[in-house]
Amino acid sequence: MSPLRLFLFAIVGWMSLPAWAATTYKTVVVPFEASPEIRYELPVAVELELELVEKVVVKSNKRVWAELRRKKKRKYEPRVLRKVMKRRKLDILITGKVVDDVGPELEVVAYGRDGKPRIIERFPYPDNIDASAAAIVERLTPKLNTFGELKPVDRAAIAKAADRGGFGDGEEPTDDDDLFVDLEGGAKKKDDVKRDKPKRARTKSKRDDDWDREVADKGDDRGGKKKKKRRRRSAFDEEPRAARDDDKRSRRRLVGDDDDDDEARRRSRLKNGVEDDDDAARLTHWVSVAVAPEAGTWLYQFNAQKAGQDGGFSARVYPSFNLRLDAWPIEWVGGEVTLRGAAVPFCIGTPGLFATCDEDANARVTPRQFWAYRGSAQVAAKARYVFHFNNIGFGGGARVGYRYAGAFVDRQKNVDDNQDHTLVPGFNWHAVTLGAEGYAALVLFSRRFEFELKADLIPGFPPYSLLYYQEVPDSPGQSWWVLGGVASATARLEVIFGVFVDVHLFGAAGYVTYDGTGNRRGELRDANDPTQRELLVGGTVINANAGASVGVGWMF
Repeated sequence: MSPLRLFLFAIVGWMSLPAWAATTYKTVVVPFEASPEIRYELPVAVELELELVEKVVVKSNKRVWAELRRKKKRKYEPRVLRKVMKRRKLDILITGKVVDDVGPELEVVAYGRDGKPRIIERFPYPDNIDASAAAIVERLTPKLNTFGELKPVDRAAIAKAADRGGFGDGEEPTDDDDLFVDLEGGAKKKDDVKRDKPKRARTKSKRDDDWDREVADKGDDRGGKKKKKRRRRSAFDEEPRAARDDDKRSRRRLVGDDDDDDEARRRSRLKNGVEDDDDAARLTHWVSVAVAPEAGTWLYQFNAQKAGQDGGFSARVYPSFNLRLDAWPIEWVGGEVTLRGAAVPFCIGTPGLFATCDEDANARVTPRQFWAYRGSAQVAAKARYVFHFNNIGFGGGARVGYRYAGAFVDRQKNVDDNQDHTLVPGFNWHAVTLGAEGYAALVLFSRRFEFELKADLIPGFPPYSLLYYQEVPDSPGQSWWVLGGVASATARLEVIFGVFVDVHLFGAAGYVTYDGTGNRRGELRDANDPTQRELLVGGTVINANAGASVGVGWMF
């Protein structure tokens, strides 16, 4: 046989291997519905035992449990669980709860990726966490290794089988016991068979005896003595597990969001961290992006040092927009970017009907109609801490950043001397910002409501300032002292799947002191030569704008 033909046969043979030969199942274990010890300690012990199962890959439960807890009583409904497992790319989700039919028992359930249970097993109430976890995984291992071949299980049939006395050790339920349902959800009924036997309480089965012998052999955490009795070797003996190779007994690193491979740290994560991490995931976001149309206003006021040279204007309402990005890659350290833009129309004269501009003979400026193009950008790094109390969170922190704001306008000239005659100035505004922010969140009806309040100060101390302000194309003097501030308030409400609506209020203002003679000419004319206008000699400027918007966004 030629080497080429041998190679082709090898390729075809490799492609013909059974699909299950290379299959692994991404598995997560979430806290049980039981007392605190079993709720947190037992899932961690089960995680550690599952790491020895050949076809099981254990993933962290942190994000999954956070999503499930948000659904509350609906978290194990097939439709809800299917979406969560699909989003997290999971194959198996294992959980458990304590049931008390004829006595306390532990019911362990393994769900498939379709959100339906594939395995439902009941065990006696655990007395020893480690021994119980080992026995649970020992019994589940054969089914976990062939999990893809299992059919969904009907809970009602499980209860019916329990009323008949349960299944013996090693006895598998069959279709005749009405245990399995199709993937499409249709039940396989057996209408022609009626059971005449009266229902009786579930009795202790052979597997319960094995459990008791296992726990007795390993000792009781509560100080009980070992039972000295002769017994045969059961499926729960520690010896077969200890006989495995050391390489197989070595713990694999936990796959997923965490890298915790130390048992003590993992137990601490579940017991102390899951609740906090869950609340943090529900009451704070990792990334938030919002865009909104905005109604803006603009106020400019110049108070000159010399009488008769004052001036100013206001743009009452104009259309604008904002784009806001807020991110917290680490729970207490984050950053933000805010962009704004607008085109503001101005009319020097008397506004007419339908926003037309009527000529004003007293306004000696051309052009009488023009646009002011406004824009601003702010970036900030911030740190905060949020306190969590059940479904309520609040906190605050500090911020530091940089802000730019500017306006670009057409050059305005006087009709008498054709020299610059600025009534609506353009400007450039650069500033370092220092501030604080407050945060509050509340979860109502599985929807998150967030409120943020931010305030930034632009400090200035004569003759120094962390703000640079320049008016163009001319200036009323030399800028000497600048002081400013920026503030905003945001309320957002999550609607569905991270989509939210928000209400945003914003305001910014700067106070600038000018000294000396500038190159901007005022309205006063020389008595001997009306074409000559006086230069402005210092004064103060107030430049402020504000806006309000209602927009939509997405966060996770």
